[in-house]
Amino acid sequence: MNNLMNTRPGIAVPERVRESKTTGEAVKASACNNIISNSERQQVFVSSLLKHGAERAISTRELLRMTGIKSARLLQMQIAHERERSVVILSTSRNGGGYFLPSFGKQGEYEISEFINTLRSRALSTLKIIKGAKRALKYSQMAQLNIGGGADAEDDRFKKQINREQVQTL
Repeated sequence: MNNLMNTRPGIAVPERVRESKTTGEAVKASACNNIISNSERQQVFVSSLLKHGAERAISTRELLRMTGIKSARLLQMQIAHERERSVVILSTSRNGGGYFLPSFGKQGEYEISEFINTLRSRALSTLKIIKGAKRALKYSQMAQLNIGGGADAEDDRFKKQINREQVQTL
């Protein structure tokens, strides 16, 4: 048996090898194609189950029941897999949340724009968090080098800098 079996699916190892429990033969499976059990070899396309329009969004719980996918994380992986292949699957957190296909016409354009704005907002928030973490790492490394005084003095400067930046972002 190959040691790739012990790696996390979809992280740095797109293809994994594992042994079949019944026959002992190696079975090659990608993380997204291994969402359902081996006995169910057909591909589950979440997009084929979705309805058009945000008002008809289907919840994660309902999609798990409909598809037989074992966890919300695996469902998200399948949706990401379909999105990477240019299937426009939208999601909302309004009215209980869920996944849906865009409506037709102007309403669909609005739904897609709203989805894009939500993703953009999340991305910007993530970038701010990364920036803060990098700054903390930089100050931590400076404190370890004892630049400009002892570690306590560096900690005080770091705390003051963080407070100033928090006030600026408000």
